[in-house]
Amino acid sequence: MAGPFLTVKASKEIVLSAGVIGSPFILMHSGIGDRNELRAVGIKSILHLPSVGKNATDQPGIFASWNVNSTDTLDDLLINQTRFNNALAVWNQTGGGPLGNPPETHVGWLRMPKNSSVFETIPDPAAGPETPHFEIFPKVCTIVPRVRATNRVVLEFWVWPIEWTFPRSRY
Repeated sequence: MAGPFLTVKASKEIVLSAGVIGSPFILMHSGIGDRNELRAVGIKSILHLPSVGKNATDQPGIFASWNVNSTDTLDDLLINQTRFNNALAVWNQTGGGPLGNPPETHVGWLRMPKNSSVFETIPDPAAGPETPHFEIFPKVCTIVPRVRATNRVVLEFWVWPIEWTFPRSRY
C-alpha cells in the first residue's frame, strides 16, 4: 500500500460495505479472519473470525423471454443513440421519462410445494419452512439483442429472470 497508515477508532460500530470480494479483503488485511490463514501470509490476527472470506455463493438463474407485439419496451434505448440521448436529457431535467422508471417494477418470491418430488432426492436446502426457493423479477427489456434475417436488430421482449435463492455451491 502506498501512503501513510491511518488508525481509525469508533465508539460504537463500523459498517463495512465494500462488496462480496472487497469486504473480506479489507477485513483480512486488517487482521480479522481465520488466525491460521492470516498468520500463514504474515498478517497479525486481531480477531479470530474463521468465516470471513468463506461461504460466498453463486445465485444461478435463467432468463425466460417472449417477443411482444409492442415497441413500448426499453429495448429501443439500447440500440438507438438518439432515443437514449433524448431519454437521458428528460431524466436529467425532470427525473422522469423512460429512464425514470426501472425496467423491473415487481419482484416475486416463490416456494416449491412441500411434497415436490425434488425433495425425494435432496433435502430442502432453504433456510426455513417459509423461505422462498425462487426469485422472479419481470422486465420490459432484454439483455441480448437478436438479429432477424433482414439484419434488423429485434429487441421487443418481455423477460422474466428467475434465480434460485438457495444455491448449494459455496466458494
